[in-house]
Amino acid sequence: MNKSTNIISSLSQEYLTLPSIGMSRWSQIKSFIPFSKEKFRQLCLEKKAPQPIRMGIRCTFYSNQEIHRFLNDPLNYSAQ
Repeated sequence: MNKSTNIISSLSQEYLTLPSIGMSRWSQIKSFIPFSKEKFRQLCLEKKAPQPIRMGIRCTFYSNQEIHRFLNDPLNYSAQ
């Protein structure tokens, strides 16, 4: 394996599990969410998905704890 292949394989292994605490960006949680980004955004607006936390104009995070709570019971989830 060459160096670039090693970097790519290590990046893909990085997101195999979602940490239980901390914050993640959409690119880090999208493999765990069974919806498109737009559908997830709509659910957030309806308070049926974890609310985004804005850190700036183009920097949005989601609470890992809330994402886990959402994934455990997506039909009955309501944002607090």
